[in-house]
Amino acid sequence: MVRLPITDESLATWLTPREAVELLSPWYSGHRVVEAALLERLMGGLINAHARSSAHGQHGGTPTSPVFVPNTHWGSLSGPTGANRFWETGDARMFFRHNGDIIRYYGIRFDPDGVSALLPKNSDKNHPESAVPKLAEPAALAAADDPKPELEQPGPRVSDPALQAWYSAYQSAYQVAEQTEAHAVRSAKGMFHDKSVARDRIRTLLGSRKRGPKTKTDNG
Repeated sequence: MVRLPITDESLATWLTPREAVELLSPWYSGHRVVEAALLERLMGGLINAHARSSAHGQHGGTPTSPVFVPNTHWGSLSGPTGANRFWETGDARMFFRHNGDIIRYYGIRFDPDGVSALLPKNSDKNHPESAVPKLAEPAALAAADDPKPELEQPGPRVSDPALQAWYSAYQSAYQVAEQTEAHAVRSAKGMFHDKSVARDRIRTLLGSRKRGPKTKTDNG
């Protein structure tokens, strides 16, 4: 996994803690379970994390930017209030009991590849579908295609990293023949139920797939 150097531009493509939790929550029993799983992987070095800046010492210090967050620091995440706040804000306070030292990390983001490793793999004949939850979707999968450019639910724009992570999971969960625009839109709507995703963003992702030879119906 990438550690240093990393630019602000690269860091902007990574997932915030809140985005990571929202991405994984449909497959687990609540945010607390997801937060615990992410923290375990951060401590084990399976998920890479960088912060936009950090400050060292009881009263802060000269910020450095950006900075890698060592996996050995995650066991010192202040809590429970501080830990809860971290998942919302991305700012973390690490208190080291052995020497009383404090390091503050601001604007932490996670490597999308490390987070996506917690998504379930596609089910097959050796794994019953009931054992592997599918992407969150509304009940009426057979509903007619919605011509509106935006999904119905209002809310903030889904970030590019979060949408890309959803699409990677979507590709793994469904056969190519199932991946129609209408089906993908409904899947995204179920995943990001409190956010808005423009239909043309879904269309762009679908259009990036490698396609086979055109058939006569493709020209119709």
